[in-house]
Amino acid sequence: MGKHAGFFLQSARADLITMCKKNFSRGERNHEELFAKTED
Repeated sequence: MGKHAGFFLQSARADLITMCKKNFSRGERNHEELFAKTED
């Protein structure tokens, strides 16, 4: 049980990290688009 729970926690944490990375890169793109719009 302990091993299983540890594995579950590990994969859940990995999912969270990838989700954060995706959101971060998407946010960066939106930021660049905003900059491009204000420069016009």
